[in-house]
Amino acid sequence: MHGAGLTITVGVPSTYENIKTSFGVGIIYSPRINLYEKQNLSLSLGIPLSIGFSGGASFNPTSNVSSDENTSFMLNAPLIVNLNLGSGATKDTKKRIGFFIGGGYGFYNASFTSKNSSTALPTGGYVLPSQNQTNNYTIVGPVENIGMRFGVGKQYRNIETKFSLMQGTYDFKSVIYGLATLFNF
Repeated sequence: MHGAGLTITVGVPSTYENIKTSFGVGIIYSPRINLYEKQNLSLSLGIPLSIGFSGGASFNPTSNVSSDENTSFMLNAPLIVNLNLGSGATKDTKKRIGFFIGGGYGFYNASFTSKNSSTALPTGGYVLPSQNQTNNYTIVGPVENIGMRFGVGKQYRNIETKFSLMQGTYDFKSVIYGLATLFNF
């Protein structure tokens, strides 16, 4: 089964103090294979792959420096096992509403250019020069998702809305929240 649509992400890094929150938009392609099927129930393995752009801004009050974060590219690729009930669980289901819940392990990568704005120092009136710095961060960790599907048309096609949460486990212990809407075919 396949799905395609739009996604929104919100990243809340916890170890890189100058970036408080980043927002992203992108497209999502979500292929999956059912490992086990009954009429209105399935256990599936999927890779909801998202690509897009994101950015954010922050202010560090200890140094009085504001920073604009401009992400040029974002990739999110989790491997998810879902329990599917009702619409969208199988190609044979007749249900018009369905639910799913699952979890797995994810990979998130973003590269951004950090541009520090010039500002006066609080201790003497000196002005800091603008600085550009390109950063790349990769987050890996467990991911969970939950969502609903609504049948459309006469066959198994449906519209899916889902929420996901990923927790970084290594250098960047960021939390990535995702919201997506897909058309499954």
